[in-house]
Amino acid sequence: MICNVDKLINKYPTLHYTRSPPNCNFDVIEGNFIVNATPVDLSSTCYWTFQFTRRCILTKILLLLIKETSGKVNSTFPHVNPNGTLCLAVETEILTECTTSQGFDVLMWFDKFVLPFFYSFEYYKANKLYPFGERRHGAVGILEFYQEIFRENDAQKALALLKYIAHGRCRGHLSCPCGSGKRIRKCHSKAIWNAQVTLSKVRMLRDYNLIMHEKENYYE
Repeated sequence: MICNVDKLINKYPTLHYTRSPPNCNFDVIEGNFIVNATPVDLSSTCYWTFQFTRRCILTKILLLLIKETSGKVNSTFPHVNPNGTLCLAVETEILTECTTSQGFDVLMWFDKFVLPFFYSFEYYKANKLYPFGERRHGAVGILEFYQEIFRENDAQKALALLKYIAHGRCRGHLSCPCGSGKRIRKCHSKAIWNAQVTLSKVRMLRDYNLIMHEKENYYE
């Protein structure tokens, strides 16, 4: 379920919420908003809509799609997906950041992911640089996300850590899956523990399978 729709609309009154009829599986929020960014003087009006399925977050796949409908952000921008939706971040990152005990917090999602996307778009247009850094699309971007989680520069080591966590249970006396030859407690124990307590194992397994499905893209 979703939460804080009313707080989102109160904070951004130019947005509108339409609840889906009983025989439909998505709701719609649409409207326009202004991105005001400081200290860089950037301002932009962006028209957008998004749809999502009302499912159990972090145990089933949440479909969360956002499109910029004025035509200002088109497919020439690197972070637009082939179907025209915007690539805000890795899905697991969004779900982890925005899921609370009440459900998926759309206000948090808007403030943490939607607004920064449009700020980045305007900044990139003006400077040809991304203000918050950049991840690549698809499985490569997912692996880069886990490299950040594990604080591991080596992509293959990060993949080995993800596989270990997704398929098993951490035991400190075992050899670290990164291949260092050290025991886990002397190597990546903190990174593994943090991932276990903050990320869904179901999501990590799904991400690992996605990465393996596109594995050839990493080693070309």
